[in-house]
Amino acid sequence: MGRPGERGRGAIGKGAREASLARVESGLKADVEGFLDGQLKETVEEMAALLNDPENPPTQSMLYAVQRHRDVLEDYKVDFKRTKARVCLLWDIVHYRWARDVLARLCLDRSGWAQEVADASSTRVTCNMHWIRPTY
Repeated sequence: MGRPGERGRGAIGKGAREASLARVESGLKADVEGFLDGQLKETVEEMAALLNDPENPPTQSMLYAVQRHRDVLEDYKVDFKRTKARVCLLWDIVHYRWARDVLARLCLDRSGWAQEVADASSTRVTCNMHWIRPTY
């Protein structure tokens, strides 16, 4: 259950939002990867192909420009991989914290229920749930 004033923001809404964000994220990843491995790579290859014209030999500045574009493309690829890894790590942290909070709420609910049962029966009942850290 949500807090008062949080209409429609229960666990189901949160799961739907996360699924929607995951679809957007995967679409953006595919777009960026397609752009890096497709359009930018083809552009650099076309630039390099223009340098192979025997009638117009390339100048040093032309060779440097093509090499610089190759280096920038590789830098973009490395930065994108690094960013993608950070985003995955952040998602893992968010999901871990969400699971931890759900388990804590479940333990509190269960211990509250256990206390009511213990009060009613004069026996001690405890919550035996332990924190579970997900493995990746």
